Parts: sequence; C-alpha cells; structure tokens
Amino acid sequence: MDKFVNNLLGKIREKGITGIVLALYYRRFLPIYFLTGFFLITLFLLLRPFIQIKIGRLFEQRIGHLAIEPEIFLRQLKLGSISNKPFYMFLCDPKKVANRQIYRMLKGKLRIIESQFLLSVYQTVLPILKTIPLFQPLSHSIENCLEFAKASPVLKFNKLEELQGDEMLSRLGFVKGEDWFVCIFARDSAYLNKTIPNGDWRYHNIRNIDIDKFNEATQFLLDQGAWVFRIGSVVEKPMKISHPRLIDYPYSDICCDFMDVYLVAKAKFILGTSSGITNTAWVFNVPTMMIGTVHFLDIPLGKNSFFIPKKIKDLLSDSYLSFFVALR
Repeated sequence: MDKFVNNLLGKIREKGITGIVLALYYRRFLPIYFLTGFFLITLFLLLRPFIQIKIGRLFEQRIGHLAIEPEIFLRQLKLGSISNKPFYMFLCDPKKVANRQIYRMLKGKLRIIESQFLLSVYQTVLPILKTIPLFQPLSHSIENCLEFAKASPVLKFNKLEELQGDEMLSRLGFVKGEDWFVCIFARDSAYLNKTIPNGDWRYHNIRNIDIDKFNEATQFLLDQGAWVFRIGSVVEKPMKISHPRLIDYPYSDICCDFMDVYLVAKAKFILGTSSGITNTAWVFNVPTMMIGTVHFLDIPLGKNSFFIPKKIKDLLSDSYLSFFVALR
C-alpha cells in the first residue's frame, strides 16, 4: 500500500493533478483510439495504389520546432529531395501553438488538421505508423545544412504584414532604408516555466545565460549605429543598460506573436544562445552568431552563421577540458 501511495505521489509531482486526470481519461478511450487508428491505417494502405497518403505531426509547443521542421520539409519539396506526389497531412493541437504568426504562415503551405480526437488516435498508433510508408517525420539535424544553403525561404510575409511590421518599427523612430537593426537573445528559464509550468526543465539550464553578459556586445553594436532589439516574449529580467536605439522588446508595447517573427526575419543578424527564437532566423536565411552552445553537434544550420561553444569543466580536477578530450 505504501509503495502504491509513493508511486502515486511521485506521478503527481511529475505531471501534476491535471496530468494524472488526463492520463486516466485518455486510457478510458484507448480501445476506441486504437480501433479508429487501425481502421484508418488499413483504409489508407488500401488506397495507396490510387493515392499516396502520408501523415505527420507538428511540434507546435515550441517556436523553433514549429518554424524550422516544416520549413526543412518544404525546402526538401522545393529541392526535389522528397517527392511531391504523396498527399501530405499534418496533425496539430491549435490550443498549444507557440506562435500564431508562424502557424498562420504554415497553414498557407501545409495541409494541417486540427483535431484532438485524431491527435489521440495518432499517438495511440504511432509505434505502428512509424513502421509503414504512411508516416512522414518532421525533424532537423546537422544533416539539414543543405536545405538552408541551396533553397530560398518558403515561409514569407504578405504585403499587408510587411506594411504592419514597418509601421510598428516606425513607432519607435526606426527609419526604413536608413536604419538597420540586430537582435540579441539570452535564453533563460522564464518561458518554459510560464508556458509549460508542470514540466521539470532544469536539464535545459546548461543552455541558459545571463542577459547582462550581452552588455558589452550591445554597446559595441550601438556604437556602430545599429538599433538593437533584445528579443524573447517572456524573460526573467530587463536589461540594465539603456539607449534610445536599444529596445528591450519583451517589455515594449509592440511585443506580440507577429513581431516576434518579424524582428527575427528582418534583422541584419542574430546574436544569441541556442534556442527556438534564435534558430527561427534560419527559416528566413538570416545569419546567426550563437554563443555558449553546449552539444558538440548543436551548430547553426543557417547560411553565414557561426557559433562559439561553451567551455566544459571536469568537476574532479576543476579544470577545463580540451575539445579533443571532451569528444573522446
């Protein structure tokens, strides 16, 4: 009995009461989800001689995944590295979309199905789906450099959006055609702790950096005549320095889903840590300088982009490792 109680308390701490309730609710309908999934898989396989159907899932909760992975897929279609003959469909939970602007742009390029029921069916039969030719994965890795090197961006702003973005910048005194701007970003824990509060995100802390460490670089950019936008929709603290051309965007009155994307897309370059909003720049072929990267294969995919890896210390000797030792 004590073991059961301890396990239950552990699950509540891990997922929260809401997570436990949803899990129990999901299991109640598991046979329906499985039978529906089995029926649809059988139907789509029978239709395969006439129409090739492929099904995937958008990773909608994080802006980097939401922007980059479909963009890679669309560029692969553009380059002909994957076939455009199948009828591609992608499932999504619209209530969990990290950025509505990116989502709106994707809906103009992909067949997106918004259905909680079909998402549950998809998750139930996913192990089966992955073994048959109906599955269309969306992901990104260092092997996708080619898509960003050879293909032009697929996601683009329409004319009204271009006017909207220019008008919002002009409110700040920015003059299009004369001024130029750079975006900076320091990843912290605030965004995930606010948007997905039941998760334990401490394993991501190694990717974080204090925004104050950008002060010297920010001042240098300002001295060159640049406007500097500190981006991010939710952050732990404001910047300590101030300047007429320095915009602490999360605390500004222009902060919104649209401008999150517009600033990244129109910047001369992005200086920041490895994170979704920084990586979204690759979608628009905007160069990035990523600092403090942790994974040795966590390198920029975008054109003309660079990175500076974080030093790794041996806790036993209290000395920094060379990259040769760390990679062995």
